[in-house]
Amino acid sequence: MVPEDAAQDVLVVAWRKAESFEGEDVRPWLFAITRRVLAAHRRRAWMRRWFPFGKEPASASASPLRESESNQTTRTVWRILHSLPAADREVLVLMLLEERADSEVAVMMGVPKNTVKSRLSRARKRFLQEASAAGCNVPLEEP
Repeated sequence: MVPEDAAQDVLVVAWRKAESFEGEDVRPWLFAITRRVLAAHRRRAWMRRWFPFGKEPASASASPLRESESNQTTRTVWRILHSLPAADREVLVLMLLEERADSEVAVMMGVPKNTVKSRLSRARKRFLQEASAAGCNVPLEEP
């Protein structure tokens, strides 16, 4: 994550939501926006480790072995994702791939917000355990 990108995103969100600001002190409002923006950046970084959505085009110096390993990792990740229980897979996709807020996911799934949080934690843990068992180089910390 590049700090300048995060700062730019905070400013864009603050600009868009400026009309909704009510209060005397802008600091807590900006702090809340900053927390949400940084959390979104961390989620995207976590997912980019696993899903090469924005893969760079293959260059002449790219190794066929490296390309094959990357494809194998992607297939392994998708297999692990699909092996998760439906509720866990759904919360992972909604929150980490689609970057939806936990309150929005709670409404979509018809469950309390804390249930979404616990499912996300459980799903992440299962995903990381499966990935580690499959030989994927996985950092076991959560974003």
